[in-house]
Amino acid sequence: EMHKYAAVIIEHSPAIVFRRLAAEALDHRKMAYVSPNISRFGYTAEEFINNRIIFRHIVHPDDTERVVWEIQSYVNKGIEEYKQVYRIITRAGDVRWIEDHTSVVDDPDTGLRYHQGIVVDISNRIAAEEKLRNSEMKYRRIVETTGEGFLLMDKDLNVADLNNAYCRLVKSTKAN
Repeated sequence: EMHKYAAVIIEHSPAIVFRRLAAEALDHRKMAYVSPNISRFGYTAEEFINNRIIFRHIVHPDDTERVVWEIQSYVNKGIEEYKQVYRIITRAGDVRWIEDHTSVVDDPDTGLRYHQGIVVDISNRIAAEEKLRNSEMKYRRIVETTGEGFLLMDKDLNVADLNNAYCRLVKSTKAN
């Protein structure tokens, strides 16, 4: 009964649940389970479980080498819980940023070792961070290149920011 509730929660969750064999050889790291909500990327769980699609093949080509290297280095160091951020390509060809939380677990029933965890689409967060970064760079460029003196104080009248033109105005040098 509880299993049914868990399945419904996972299906409506932004997190995709996975479990793959923790084999030495890359080709043996077969998916044992992928939650059906992998469909949000245009794939079916069966494609992964039947090895018709291998997860690392949907990882963006520019990230594949790093992702495989990071996993191998965690394995080599005996790190059994880790987080990775990388891009995947959906069936429709869209690029999505994901955060992958993985744990290494030993299954007492089978005696096999698995990597299991969740994958969450963080594309909106990445886009918002990029927008903020660009906005901050634009602000910084305006402040630094203007010929006018610029001084920003917080509510307690502490200097929060100033530019070189302001320093020249008061004949001092900017302290970083």
